[in-house]
Amino acid sequence: MRRLSLKVLAFVAALVAGTWLHAAPPPNDNLAAPQELTGDSGTVSVDTTEATREEIEDGLNYSSSENTVWYKWTAPKTGIASFDTHGSDFDTILVAYSDLTSFDAVDYNDDDSDDYTSCIEFPANAGQTYLIRVGGYSNSSGSLVLNWSMLNVDVQELTGDSGTVSATPAVSQSSVWYKWTASNTGPAYFRISQSEYGEEEITIYANS
Repeated sequence: MRRLSLKVLAFVAALVAGTWLHAAPPPNDNLAAPQELTGDSGTVSVDTTEATREEIEDGLNYSSSENTVWYKWTAPKTGIASFDTHGSDFDTILVAYSDLTSFDAVDYNDDDSDDYTSCIEFPANAGQTYLIRVGGYSNSSGSLVLNWSMLNVDVQELTGDSGTVSATPAVSQSSVWYKWTASNTGPAYFRISQSEYGEEEITIYANS
């Protein structure tokens, strides 16, 4: 009988130990409690293994990611903001929202490089607060690294009703930037006619 009692106690102890070792979701797991980021640049990290997906996320733009965590950042100055997950060990999806009521997405990216990490760049206005949402593609999770910075880039001004420009991005840049003011009301067309890069895209921001 003594031997049986020892086994039961050992089993109960194992259950209790298992409870103690169970990891909790990260502090910024929910939209209501985003981690605040400050300054022109920085890096934060978190384990998203126990992160969850909220019901409210089903109605957001680009809501396909799982195991999500949230960040909040107020732009210290006007310029081009860059956020990336380079250094993370899983397939990430990265979204930035500018309107904290309607959750308008200002930029989104799934795969920026061969390691399936993500990078977004967008015009940021001084004093404007942005929500950053990071999740894993197809339920993936792990060690998340989030980097942010204000890019030191030149914005070339385009003028007139039509024209052509060319550019070669620096090795450290993934984009080039232009500014154009419409001279009249009507449809506007922009296209990439020749490029040595494998994948290109044009993103247009209004009132930035």
